[in-house]
Amino acid sequence: MSKAGKKYMGMRSVSVLIALMLLLALPGAGLCGESKKAEKEMTLTMATYVPVGYPLVYEEQKFFVDRVNETGKGIVQINMYWGGTLLKGKEVLPGLQAGTADIVFQTGAYLLGSFPVLGIQILPIWPDRSVSHEKLKMETPLAELQNDILKKKDLLQIAAGATVPEFIWTRNKLVRSPKDLKGLKIRVAGKVEAIAIKTLGAIPVTLPSAELPQALQRGVVDGALMNPWSSTGRGVEEFCKYMLIFSISNQSTPIYVKASTWKAWPDNVKKVLSDAAADWEKNMLYLITVKNPLKEKIIPFYEKSGIKAVFPTTDEAKAFDEALRPVLAWWVKQTGADVGNKALELAGAK
Repeated sequence: MSKAGKKYMGMRSVSVLIALMLLLALPGAGLCGESKKAEKEMTLTMATYVPVGYPLVYEEQKFFVDRVNETGKGIVQINMYWGGTLLKGKEVLPGLQAGTADIVFQTGAYLLGSFPVLGIQILPIWPDRSVSHEKLKMETPLAELQNDILKKKDLLQIAAGATVPEFIWTRNKLVRSPKDLKGLKIRVAGKVEAIAIKTLGAIPVTLPSAELPQALQRGVVDGALMNPWSSTGRGVEEFCKYMLIFSISNQSTPIYVKASTWKAWPDNVKKVLSDAAADWEKNMLYLITVKNPLKEKIIPFYEKSGIKAVFPTTDEAKAFDEALRPVLAWWVKQTGADVGNKALELAGAK
């Protein structure tokens, strides 16, 4: 090669090297497999309809927000909207889909119309909170099955954790068996609960919890199906004489984001959120089973208010279990046999 050619090749090599160095210096540039990271601290808008101070649920949700804001300094922070100040109960999912919020807490009762697979969290199959935690927490086969289906409609659950039971309170009627519920008008929040109440021979009346006190006082309903923590804030103890300590259904309030949004977020942002979500799931189990156990605090609260706590015998509980079996069959039809039966199997309910 001539001297001119060698000089040209040398200059070209230097030019290529300089260009490569400049490329690597650009924001976000790096080696092919390098993880993408947030360039500056992100702020995410998060919404819930749960108000500040709402029994158990507020404390549980606040834990996640605080954990992200503590561990995500310089990476990601949450701007939290409580009590429906940004999105009210049934607006939470549409608001997430529209981009009004980036991340939300939402109860399954409001999601079943579009995402029937989430009914697995509400079905009367979780008598023990530790079991629901172990089966529903992220990265378990049951959580992955739900997310595989949710992603098809651009939704992703990043935390679920333990469920809470839903009991029946009645104004005047002592309920110890399914036949005792026949003809009673019982307030419910969602579709699975309504089917459960109807299956037991009662009449489901869908009402927001905020309207319950007046409905009980006026006799519009004869009782209510609610979780025992939330009901303390709705005056149930003022109008009801009895509470049945049996999980007619269950409730959960998972954390959701849009699947496409999650995929686009930087990896270090997703790590902060995922780690906080895992801690949140553990903390929820702690709040339910250790810090605020039913037998030590919640049930005594109602008993002191004059309500009789009704504990079904083994035979009575079995009668409720048998009477509620059609609810599972109904739900399997909503999801499709393959998905429904697989979910029940993974939940240990088949």
